This record gives sequence, structure tokens and C-alpha cells, in this order.
Amino acid sequence: MHRAILLVALFLLAAPPLTAQEWSAEQQEVVEWLNTFTEVAYGGTADEFMTWLHPEFTEWNYSEKEPTEMESMTEVVTEFFAGVESIVLRTKPRSVHVSGDVAVLHTWYREVITGGEAEGNYGGRWTIVLKKADGEWKHLAWTWIQEDAKREKLEKTKGQG
Repeated sequence: MHRAILLVALFLLAAPPLTAQEWSAEQQEVVEWLNTFTEVAYGGTADEFMTWLHPEFTEWNYSEKEPTEMESMTEVVTEFFAGVESIVLRTKPRSVHVSGDVAVLHTWYREVITGGEAEGNYGGRWTIVLKKADGEWKHLAWTWIQEDAKREKLEKTKGQG
């Protein structure tokens, strides 16, 4: 009996929130902003993409030794967009927290890039911090991990042990 209760408790803790799509008004505003970002930002130019970033933006992904600050971001984005024919980005928000002019989102993402050096099919987890600037949400920071990269790292670790 205790084992059954423990299994149910573990299942409930591990399961995604049952109300993930029942967002408050402020959470819904952030989710809608993210949906617009994924549809619009990648369809334009590097300069247009940069308008979605807060002036204090920083990123630090799984493959970089140091964070990328806003001063370097224009070059990074320009290189990323070079030769890209299309980008399709879909997200599935799992958690949204809003406190005043700051929001934190945890989302799954799937990205398909055609053309350019980054061509491929990517997916994983993405954590985004937004901050309002002049009344509009902007990316303040983000970090992500591609699930394939995570698996590769685990396989390398297993081989070393």
C-alpha cells in the first residue's frame, strides 16, 4: 500500500502541471508575446530580430564557456541569419512566472532551420527571462539546452566511467 502511494506521489510530482494552459491574464500576455516572437522575429532580418532584445540582454547556452553580452549579440545574430532561408520555431511553455516588469518562462522548443551553417532540426529546453522596456516585453536573458547535445554529453560521460 505504501508503495502504491509512493508511486502515485512520484507520478504527480513528475507530471507536468495540469493547469499549464490555464494561465492568469499576465501569464497569458507573456505567452502571447512568446507566440508572436516565434512567428515574427525569425522571419525578418538580423536587425529586426535585435529589436526583440532588451538593451541589457545576455545569453549563456550549454556550449559556450562564457555568456554572450549585448555588445557581441549583433555579430552573433548577423552570422546566424547569414544564408538562412527559413526558420520555423515552435514553443510549448511549461511554466510562466511574472513579477512586475520581469517574467521567467520555461518552455520546450523545436526549431527547423534551412540554409546557412546552422541548418538542422533542433529541440530541447529553453529558459527565457523577459523585462519590460518602454512598456514592451523584451528578452533580457536566455539559456537553452538541446536534447541531442544533452544525450551526447551523457554518452561521453558513461564512456569515461
